[in-house]
Amino acid sequence: GGFSLSKNGIIALTLNGNNTYSGGTILNGNSFGRILVTNPSGLGTGAININNGGILGINLNNTALLNT
Repeated sequence: GGFSLSKNGIIALTLNGNNTYSGGTILNGNSFGRILVTNPSGLGTGAININNGGILGINLNNTALLNT
């Protein structure tokens, strides 16, 4: 349930705030698409699916990713 985040295309998306969506994250990379996460709660909750060579970058400065 809840909303999800679906990212398509080659432009990078940075998630630097708290996100509360609960339907998961889908990254359709088209070989170059990427999401950069700079906040422990940046990905909301739910499954993370990376397709077609997408890149998930995580920069948290010794902090755990809170995707539960």
